[in-house]
Amino acid sequence: MAAVLGALAGGIGTILAGIATGWATREQARITARAEHRRLRHSPREEAYKAFISAAGALRDHALPMFFGLEEMYGRPTLDEEFLREAQSHMRGVLAAWLTVNLAGPRSVQEAASDVYDCSMKLTSQGAAIWVHCKDDALRNQVDRLEFEAHHMVVQLNDLINTFTEHAQQVLDDDGTV
Repeated sequence: MAAVLGALAGGIGTILAGIATGWATREQARITARAEHRRLRHSPREEAYKAFISAAGALRDHALPMFFGLEEMYGRPTLDEEFLREAQSHMRGVLAAWLTVNLAGPRSVQEAASDVYDCSMKLTSQGAAIWVHCKDDALRNQVDRLEFEAHHMVVQLNDLINTFTEHAQQVLDDDGTV
């Protein structure tokens, strides 16, 4: 009887050890797969985030001397068709990079990127509105107000780029540990 119970206990122990080993192996495989997935997502996200920050920064830097009162340092550029074409070119860069960031995710970064994109669109449109108002004598009296608003948009764009950068850094620094 003791031999049968001993054999039964040994068999149950072997079965439980096999189950535990299988579970541990499966968990290790899951951890490895998750780490590989994170590694594969990290590089494309990093490139997308860099491109977006660069594109939005280029638009901000293009508008800065026009709307931020830096004439003393840079000499105020002329708000003409060439300036607006360059702004539109920068905006196309922001759009392309924004689309890539939206595909790369995650949601917190997508939302921050959308805020930057929206502000960039408003700033670009504001530049065009100022140009139109400058060409029309009847509307010229509104130019100072529009330029003042554009000044605040440049400040807001800079703040939103910084917020996006912080979110991107948090995502890139996340190694999956709790």
